[in-house]
This record gives sequence, structure tokens and C-alpha cells, in this order.
Amino acid sequence: MTTGLLAVVQFPHPGREHDPPRVGVMPWNRDSHRRKFLRTEGWYVDASGAQCSTRLVFWGEWEAPSLVVERWTGSGDLPRWLHEPRWERPGWAGPRQNTDPWVFGDEFRYSNCRQGSNAKLRRLAQGSVILFGSSLGGAFVLDTVLVVADARPFVPGLARDLVGDDAYQVCVIEPLVSGRHVSTEFVLYGGASHDAQVNATFSFVPCRLADSAEPRFARPAIDLPAYINPRLRQQRASSRSTTSARDGCGRRSSIRFAPQTCCSGRGSPRRRSSRVKRHRRNLAMCALRLRKRGRPPMLAER
Repeated sequence: MTTGLLAVVQFPHPGREHDPPRVGVMPWNRDSHRRKFLRTEGWYVDASGAQCSTRLVFWGEWEAPSLVVERWTGSGDLPRWLHEPRWERPGWAGPRQNTDPWVFGDEFRYSNCRQGSNAKLRRLAQGSVILFGSSLGGAFVLDTVLVVADARPFVPGLARDLVGDDAYQVCVIEPLVSGRHVSTEFVLYGGASHDAQVNATFSFVPCRLADSAEPRFARPAIDLPAYINPRLRQQRASSRSTTSARDGCGRRSSIRFAPQTCCSGRGSPRRRSSRVKRHRRNLAMCALRLRKRGRPPMLAER
């Protein structure tokens, strides 16, 4: 991974919360993408920089089945449902939604969403920062930060042993094959971890301890006017520059782009990364590792 676009990418995706009919098992999503408020075992980084392991709650995408364990009365932007992720290979054929980005197991991953319609998303350099979130209430609210560590081109129909993870194969790759992307060319990005950082940055999700007196929280709003458009919906905006991943420094012109318009921005990729790092110190951070050897449990195991 030597060349590409060294970028800070604003990646909006649907922000509405899934609305399951009742407490119990919510089946695989075959409709539009939505968010879930999830609970699982994981590890987090506290304010002092120490790593701790416990049960955590966070906002994220999980389109495979989930066990709905609690329901709350709606209050502002707080979640109404608490899910625990489960997975299974469905007994029916046909399209189903996959989970992307993936924040479970040994590394964060981003594999396919909108890559087919935007070639820039297949050419991100090591050290690029992808801010996954949604436009809600006039603000861009964050659920996942992925710092690119590596990239592997793949075709879903030929990706049987892409990562050697059954849960990832069933929840991410197989839905692409069952849909219309069996021969589409994608790039699988692996996220930098706290133990293997890239340019002193790492992937994380804002989270809270599951046993907190009030475990619920609203997704944090990101205020970076030069790089974030809070009104951007279902499009991509990027402050980027073409560069070598080995010499990610120096003065570079930067642009911010959307499908039909663009406007100028300022600041080098290194300065942008520093701003993201300063902002994220104000957030709770975690990198999730699920039980069962780093993968979500199957429904039959609950």
C-alpha cells in the first residue's frame, strides 16, 4: 500500500434507529440500513490512556439478527432499544443487508459501501481517516472512526477465505454475493488499532460502560467546519490530497467534494489528523472484541 488519496472522509449513512416490533430476536434486515444501539464485551481506552476490558454499549451498524434485550421510552436523540449482536446463515436465498463498517473482532473493517459508485473510496492511502456518521438535527453525529492501516482488493464471488472469519463471511461477504455484487471490485480496508497505530491515530467508536447508571447516550456531534458539512446526507465529502503514504507531510492543496459540487478547504492531512485527535480526546473510545474467539455468537449459542 504505497500510493493513494490521503484523506479525511466524511461518510454519511442512514441515521434512523431500527424499530423492532418487540423484545426478542430481531431477524436479518432485508430493508434499508439503520443504526442499532448495541451491547457486547469489548475493551476501551480511558482518559488516562489505559486499556480496560468490560461490557460496553455503543451506536453502530449490525444488520444480522440481534437479541433485543431492553426497551426504553423515547427521549430526544437517546436510543429506544438495546440489542446484543447474533449471527446465523439464513435458511432462505435472496438479498439481505450486510454490515459495513465492521467494528467487531480483531480489527475494524470497511469493505464495500458506495465504493462501486465512487472510485476515490477504492484509492484511500494508509493513514486516511473515515468518519462514519449521520446528519441529525442539523449536525453530523459520529458513530465510527476508521483509520486506514491496509487495503486488499477483492471480488465477493472469489472472496471465500478473505479474512478467515466465519462471522465476517456470513454477515458481510455473503450478502454481497446474494445481491448484485458477486463480480464487483471492492477494496477491504483494515483499521489501525490502539496496539498498532498509524501516524499516532487508531480506529474507535464512542462508547459507554454497559453498567453505567445511565448507559444510553446520544451520538456525539462533530464540529470541524473546514472538513464536515453537517447538512450532507447520503453523500461523501472528503478533504483530501493525492500523495504517497510514506511521505504524508508537507504542504498540499485540499478540496472537499460532493457528487455535484466542491469547495476549497485548507490545511495539510497532518494538521487534519491532529484536529481529529484533539476532538476525540473528549469522547469515550473503544475497540470491540466479541466473545467466542473475537466473533459475535451464533443464535444457537445464546
